[in-house]
Amino acid sequence: MNKRNIITGVAGLLLAGAAVAGLAGWQAEKRRAEGLESQLADLQQQEKRSAVVRSVSKQMEEIAYQQKEISDEQRVEAQQQTIVANEERQKAQASEQQARASEQRALESERQAQDARLLAENERQVADHQRSQAELSRSIADTLRYRALGRSLGSLSMTQAQSGNKDIADLLAYAAYVYTNRYKGDLYNSAVLQPLMTAGQSKQSWAVHNGAVTCIDFVPGSDDELVSVSNYGEIIHHKKTGNQLKSTVLLKDNQYDFRYASMNDKGTISAISRSGHLILLENGHAKKVYQIAGVEHPNWMSQVNNDQIIVSGDRSIAFLNQNNYQQTGTHTFNANITAYGRKNNHPVLFDNKGQMHEVVSASNIQTKSVPVKGTVTAYAESKNAGIEAYGMSDGSIYVIDRQGNVRTLVGHRSRISRLKLNGKRLFSSSYDGTLNLWMITNDKNEKIDPMPLFTAGTWIIYFTNDEAKKYLWTGDQKGTLTEALIDIPTIVAKVKGQLKRDLTTEEWNYYIGQTVPRESFLSEKSKK
Repeated sequence: MNKRNIITGVAGLLLAGAAVAGLAGWQAEKRRAEGLESQLADLQQQEKRSAVVRSVSKQMEEIAYQQKEISDEQRVEAQQQTIVANEERQKAQASEQQARASEQRALESERQAQDARLLAENERQVADHQRSQAELSRSIADTLRYRALGRSLGSLSMTQAQSGNKDIADLLAYAAYVYTNRYKGDLYNSAVLQPLMTAGQSKQSWAVHNGAVTCIDFVPGSDDELVSVSNYGEIIHHKKTGNQLKSTVLLKDNQYDFRYASMNDKGTISAISRSGHLILLENGHAKKVYQIAGVEHPNWMSQVNNDQIIVSGDRSIAFLNQNNYQQTGTHTFNANITAYGRKNNHPVLFDNKGQMHEVVSASNIQTKSVPVKGTVTAYAESKNAGIEAYGMSDGSIYVIDRQGNVRTLVGHRSRISRLKLNGKRLFSSSYDGTLNLWMITNDKNEKIDPMPLFTAGTWIIYFTNDEAKKYLWTGDQKGTLTEALIDIPTIVAKVKGQLKRDLTTEEWNYYIGQTVPRESFLSEKSKK
C-alpha cells in the first residue's frame, strides 16, 4: 500500500471519526436541547401549577379568612348561646327545684289523701259493721219474734182442734210450721210438731193381738211389711196398703210366750219364747222348734259374730251356731239381767247390780260398772253422734256424750221399756203409755224437754221404725199396733194438701197480726 493511500485512509478515518464525533455531538446537543425544552416545559407546567396553587392558596386564604370570620361569628354566637344556655340551665335548675318542691308537696298531698282514704275506709267499715250489727239485731229480733209466733200459732191450733174447728186448726198448724221453718226454728218443738201431727192425722191403730205386743220387726228391704209377736204365743205377718193393714196369723199357740222376734233377708222368722223355745218359721210354716238349755226365761236374741248368736234369759245366756242353731255353750251371771242392747257392735246386757256385760265372743265377755246409778231397763247407742242413752226403772233417762258429760232427761213417770237413737233424736217408750221424742243438743247445760209423740193409754212395750225412718210402729199391752208418721216433710205436704181455704183478713189480723205481711198457704192445686 502506498503512503497516499495510507494518508487518504487515515484522513478518511479521521474524517469518519470526526463525522461520527460530530454526529454524536449533534445528537448530544439535540438531546440536551430536548432536555432543556422538556425542563422548560416542566418549568412552565410547574409555573402554571404554581400559579394555580397560588390562586388556590389565595382562594383558600380568602376562604380561611371567611371561615375565620364565620368562626368568630359562631364563637360569638356560641358564647351568646352559652350565656343563654347558662341562663336556661339556671332556669331549669330553678324549675327542677320547684318541681322537686312540687313533688314533695304532691307526695305529702298523696300521703294526706291516703290517710284520709284509710280513715274514710275505716269509717266505712265501722259504718258497715254497725249497719250489719243493726241488721243482725233486727234479724235476730225478727227471728225470735217469728219463732215465738210459730209456737203461739201451734198452741192455738191445738186449742182449735180440741174445739172441733178442723179448718182453722189445720191452717194455724201449717202457719206455725211456715214461720218456724222460715226462721230456722226447732220443728221438733212439741208446740210445732204436735199440731202438725194432729192436723195430718198421722196416727192410726189396729187391734191385732190377743196378748201384749212384745216385739215388731220389718221384713228386710220393706217399709210396709212387718211381723209382730205377743206374749200370747202369736206370730202375725202384716202388709200395709194405703191406710189398710192386712194381718195374717202365722202361729197362735198360748203355750208360747214370745218376747222377741226377727226376720232375715231369706224370710225366715226367728221367735224367742219365755217358755225356753226358739221357733223358726219359713214361708208361714213352723220349721223347727229348739229347746234352749241352761237359760231360764229367754227373752232376747242377738248376733255376736258371723258364726254365733246368743239367747239371753233372766241370769244366763246361751251361745248358738248361727247356721244350724245348735247350742254350743252357756254363760251364767251372778245377777238378774234387766236390759239388753248393742254396744260397739256387740251384744251388751245390764244387770240389777249395776254391771254391764259386753259379749265380744264366747270366751270374751267384758264386764264393767254402769256409768249411772240405778237399774237400767233400756239402752241405745249412736256411734255417729257419739251418744249413749240409759233408760231406768224409775222413768229417768241418762244421756252420755263422747266427753263423758252426763245429762238427765225427765219426762216419763214409770219404767222405760225401750230407747232408740236416730242421730241426736232420742225416742223413748215407757210403761206410762207415752212415746216421747228428745232432741239432744250440744249444749250440756241446756235443759231438754220431751215432746210426746202420742199416748197409748196403756203400757208401750216395744216400738221400732221403718227403714226410711218416716214411721214409728208401737206395740202395747192391749195387743194394739200403732203407726205414727214422724217425717216432717211428709206431714207438711199432707197438711198443706188438705187445706181448703186461706185465713180471712179478720182471722189473719187476729191470729197472726197486722204487722206480718199477708200470704196464701194454699197449694196451687187447692187454689185451682
